[in-house]
Amino acid sequence: KKEWGWLKKHPKLTIIAANLFVVGIGLVFYQNVFSLLPIAGVLFETGALWLNKEKAIRIVSFFGAPCWLAYNLIFSAYGSAAGNIMTMISILLAVIRYDILKKNES
Repeated sequence: KKEWGWLKKHPKLTIIAANLFVVGIGLVFYQNVFSLLPIAGVLFETGALWLNKEKAIRIVSFFGAPCWLAYNLIFSAYGSAAGNIMTMISILLAVIRYDILKKNES
């Protein structure tokens, strides 16, 4: 579509701008060292969205979940922490199913 043309034409610049925006907003709301965990989590999760290989997407996405899990446990957001655990289990199951078992089949 035409409205996505600039993004497709300048993907590296878009990634850099998006990451700088995330870091900037995160630093604006910085309170303590634990405030860095969501920044790292979002950088991993959004970074994964720009990848093309499914295995790489799963692996990079996985690294964002522990950041959020730690943050949510530190601030007693147990419902969100449970969601993070489910996310990590889901990604691990996908890695086993699609990257390990399918690799062994071929």
